[in-house]
Amino acid sequence: MAKMEFIEKPVVTDKIVLHSCCATCSSALVDYLLEEKITPLIYYYNPNIFPREEYNIRKEENKRYATALGLMFLIQITTTGNGKMKPGV
Repeated sequence: MAKMEFIEKPVVTDKIVLHSCCATCSSALVDYLLEEKITPLIYYYNPNIFPREEYNIRKEENKRYATALGLMFLIQITTTGNGKMKPGV
């Protein structure tokens, strides 16, 4: 993989929270962070994904990807009183 020279670390750290809508979108950045010895916690929150089946596919693939790399994975679920997902908080 070509090194992304244009990304500058804003602070000296070895951990970061990375919001991810799907594993495909975040995989290149996750690889780069790991190369730079920065461990991302993958944070999945995207209630705008519809239908629910697509939301679940993306959530499960994100979880599988994080687990395969030994990374922590956090899911935030927001629901309305009737159990339906609602837009972001």
